[in-house]
Amino acid sequence: MTLAELYALIPAVDCIPGCTDCCGVIPLPLREERAAFGNVPLSNFNGTPFSAYQHCPNADEGCKIHDKRPFMCRLFGTVSRDHPRAVGQAAGMCCPHGRQPKKPLSPERAKQLTIWYFELAKKERH
Repeated sequence: MTLAELYALIPAVDCIPGCTDCCGVIPLPLREERAAFGNVPLSNFNGTPFSAYQHCPNADEGCKIHDKRPFMCRLFGTVSRDHPRAVGQAAGMCCPHGRQPKKPLSPERAKQLTIWYFELAKKERH
């Protein structure tokens, strides 16, 4: 699976124009995503690069890189807030304004997509 194929599995969220409430520290393990994100300081957690900012530097009055945004940014808001297992990490992926896709992801599906994402990153490192 390619990164583009993975992105295609993530449903779109109709965000509030200009909202950046979900923009924060995200993993950036793939070169393609780091390039799109821009020249920002990175921190490292268990061998995975993360943006070192608490608030995304590309999120000034809306997302400057929306079409090229990384996986975790695309995944945010796609998990069903009404799903009985939308707790813990899955609940943290729900939009604070209640926005979600017409067909939101289950927490299990979001977890599977995330596993595939980190498998792509692992392949890139080798």
